[in-house]
Amino acid sequence: AAESNGLRLEMPSAAQLDSVLEGHGVSDDSWVVLIPASGYFTPTTRAVLTLEYAGLAGKVSVLDGGLEAWTAAGKPVTTTVPPPSRGRLTVRLNRALIVDASYLAQRLDTPGMTIVDARDTSFYRGAETRQGRNGHIPGAVNLPFSTMTTADGRFKDITALQSMFQQAGVPGGNRVVTYCHIGQQASLLWFVATLAGYDAVLYDGSFQDWAGRPELPVAERP
Repeated sequence: AAESNGLRLEMPSAAQLDSVLEGHGVSDDSWVVLIPASGYFTPTTRAVLTLEYAGLAGKVSVLDGGLEAWTAAGKPVTTTVPPPSRGRLTVRLNRALIVDASYLAQRLDTPGMTIVDARDTSFYRGAETRQGRNGHIPGAVNLPFSTMTTADGRFKDITALQSMFQQAGVPGGNRVVTYCHIGQQASLLWFVATLAGYDAVLYDGSFQDWAGRPELPVAERP
């Protein structure tokens, strides 16, 4: 993760992605499987987004249920960490996965697009803040990231996810723009929105960026 213009967790540069991913053995023909653990899903989905941003769309998977599902199924684990062989990756940035404040500010009332706030409801409603201003982006609906998984650490099935999006006010077929505090929780919403069949993108600066721009409006109630 990189910092840019005072914002946390911004997408790394192509050069940084190339260096880090190749150093971990990722190549153009790699299939990358990401494994969450201890119910901590958002770093995993942020990694999915980053890998797809680097040009590996269709070559990244998440182990549903994570490490706990693997061990519950009696699969082997090890503490050995083999050194990876260096990969050969051609980074092709998929910039279409990411939008910025300017993009949203010009499209707050655009038909066919829904902004989805992935933060807990208390932040959405303005009862709490982490970014100096209370509330949410005008027109955004709220679908907390923590509601996307089951008690046993698996993603809810596609039918349930589709129903949740529709009940939150996201019509089928709409483009979905997800955001949160800094872009990590929203990556989980981005991931499940794509599973549910939506054309989804992420506002990488998220509310940290939006709230830091005093010329942009903030709503305190739905």
